[in-house]
Amino acid sequence: MSPVTSSPHPVHLRVPLGWRLYLGLFGVVWFALLSTFAVQAVRGGQPGGVAVIVVMFLVGEALVLRSVRARATTSGSTLTVHNVLSTRRLERSQVESVRVGRPTGNPARLGQVLTVLDRSGGLVTIDASMRTTLTAGGRQALQEQREALEAWRRSR
Repeated sequence: MSPVTSSPHPVHLRVPLGWRLYLGLFGVVWFALLSTFAVQAVRGGQPGGVAVIVVMFLVGEALVLRSVRARATTSGSTLTVHNVLSTRRLERSQVESVRVGRPTGNPARLGQVLTVLDRSGGLVTIDASMRTTLTAGGRQALQEQREALEAWRRSR
């Protein structure tokens, strides 16, 4: 029988501040350009162009805001992962392990992320943990995040 340990402090993973600032600036520039194009389309009497710009605005808003807000947190025995396009909740008893790996669905593959393996064999990637592994600081930050989640997983 394994010893029962107390629950560690809650784990909070967020997109690094530098990336949040970059994404915010990118979003402002994107929306300013779309606004300019929309004004030109309205003045030119092109309602189809306005519709396309509105769709681009909504998609851009969703992606930028969700990327900035990506996070993973533990609260008691629940891990909640808010990714760019999805939100997952896992109970501690469902989590098999936390691993470092390549991000899925990212063609650039410039960094690594944490991936949670659940007991049913499913994988949950934590977008907020994305770090470049070209630097020692990025590798260390990713390892510290993995260790914090593993400590939460092992606690009861």
